[in-house]
Amino acid sequence: MMMDCKWHCERCGETLDELDKDYVNGGDIGEPHYTCPNCGSDDLEEMYQCKICGEWYLPDDLYGYADELVCNNCIDEHADIETVLDWSKDNVTEVEIPSIIADNYSEEEITDILFKWFRENLSKTEQLNICKEQVSCNKSEFAEYIA
Repeated sequence: MMMDCKWHCERCGETLDELDKDYVNGGDIGEPHYTCPNCGSDDLEEMYQCKICGEWYLPDDLYGYADELVCNNCIDEHADIETVLDWSKDNVTEVEIPSIIADNYSEEEITDILFKWFRENLSKTEQLNICKEQVSCNKSEFAEYIA
């Protein structure tokens, strides 16, 4: 079961499910002021849950958008050759090619030819390195895809 919210205390480093609340120290009169139950600090940062593994992270350690946030570990785990190639089919760039090719082959046929070349002419290590680099340059988009 996913929890609604967790907090990270910057002072003691603890991950907290609940915060202490008072109406005296800080904030406007009558508004609650939240502090760490362990050390009393109010230097707190909200944490977010990875959509895939369910672990909690600070915002800088997640990629994606809104409710589709994914951690680095899950991104790395899913950045295999087949997944990245499938994702790349929707992550296209316009290129110029000779008209004889463009006039005689569809975009899908050209993509299939290039994917076949990629798989047959590069070692698995080279393919994986290219895939990892592509993901590294587009982590939020890839995170949204795998989420």
